[in-house]
Amino acid sequence: MADRQIEQAYRWQDIICVLDHHCDDLTDEQLYLAFFKLSRAFKLKHVFLKLLPKQTKMEYSSQLFDTVTLIPEHRNYQILCHEFAHLVVWKWYEIGLKRKIEAHGAEWLTVFMILLHLTCEYDIEYMVDQAN
Repeated sequence: MADRQIEQAYRWQDIICVLDHHCDDLTDEQLYLAFFKLSRAFKLKHVFLKLLPKQTKMEYSSQLFDTVTLIPEHRNYQILCHEFAHLVVWKWYEIGLKRKIEAHGAEWLTVFMILLHLTCEYDIEYMVDQAN
């Protein structure tokens, strides 16, 4: 399915997250601990976090099947929440290789907002207002 919401999702994310201390780089331990806590909160089993080394040639972080992969420039709470939201949606909707919903659609945005609220204590009402 086409990802028609991607530009709007990234614009929204920039408004919500850009000038925030939660964009600061985290240590590997902090990332693994946050990933573990989110996995437990969402009752996801057999999910993994892969932190790529600094010399990687990948240009973006991603979620594929049961693994969230973060490049060195994306080691912060917002990107972790962004990719983890993809993982949650993928698991909850059992998307597999046949996408039935948009990658950055309403389901993903809802989960992303919940994650930002839980992890960064962002105001839900403000995020919803900005998304509309």
